[in-house]
Amino acid sequence: MPVALCWLCLALAVVLASAGISLMKASQSVWPVAGLLAMYVLAILSYYFRAKAVIKIPVGVAYAVFEAAGLALVALVGVFALNEPLSATRVTAMGMLLLGAWLLHRGTDAGREG
Repeated sequence: MPVALCWLCLALAVVLASAGISLMKASQSVWPVAGLLAMYVLAILSYYFRAKAVIKIPVGVAYAVFEAAGLALVALVGVFALNEPLSATRVTAMGMLLLGAWLLHRGTDAGREG
């Protein structure tokens, strides 16, 4: 499997997991059981694509990128879709998460190759 495809799988895993969490939150007052079931299905799919991603991406890098990008994406969904506040602290935290994941990637052999 090409490295680029592994990164695509990781991106898809982030989107699926973030969608599941966001959907669960958004549906909790209207369809709580359906939202929970959708979250489980999306989480399972997310794990599948994460497993594909670590074929060529180091596990530590994949996990750091998954968590950082996922947290940032869920926070942005909260702001734009769920009307949650966006403070300077939240923006700084998201930036630091993404910077940390990028630095971890750059510090591995995978980061120097691609």
